[in-house]
Amino acid sequence: MPRSGGDYVFVGRILHPVAGIVSSFCFTAGVLGSAAAIMLFLVTGALVPSLSVIGLVTESSTLLDWGATLGSSQGWQFAVGVVFLVLVTALAAAGWKWSLRVQNVGFVLAALGLLVTAIVVLANSGEDFVTAFNSFANPITGDANSYQGVIDAAAKAGVNTDIGSDFSNTWPAFGAVIGFSIYAFYSTNISGEVRQAGTW
Repeated sequence: MPRSGGDYVFVGRILHPVAGIVSSFCFTAGVLGSAAAIMLFLVTGALVPSLSVIGLVTESSTLLDWGATLGSSQGWQFAVGVVFLVLVTALAAAGWKWSLRVQNVGFVLAALGLLVTAIVVLANSGEDFVTAFNSFANPITGDANSYQGVIDAAAKAGVNTDIGSDFSNTWPAFGAVIGFSIYAFYSTNISGEVRQAGTW
């Protein structure tokens, strides 16, 4: 089978070329259609909380206002999502070397963040976290035990706050990670093999 061509090659050779075209079209449409969902998640699930947390830690009312506005305004969510989409497209158009450099920097930053998080979690107890959280939240909430206050508010809203550590709760998260990873597999299948076909 050729080294490039994506799922068309496999589906077309195993089933029928028409089935390969339909499969490739549907997959491409799915990837393009999911770009909107990915951008929305990036803005509301990553950027908004980041602005809010950094604003709280640095006591910056500007960042807090930006986070609140971005979290509630669909117009701003759309605009910022388009900006990110344009930046990603520009990065892809800049060439293989620039894309790899940015990916490598992002990987190193993410790995360092995970390492620092692991060290903090291993070096501190649950009681240390509660104490630090209460110390941080007290000026904001005015509650000496904000940690318990958050848990009580969640329970009052109907959230099960005592689910334990049942392994069955891990499987959905595992599935989500694998699901997001399909984009990495797809890019390797298409881009990596096409570019490295002469040497790999």
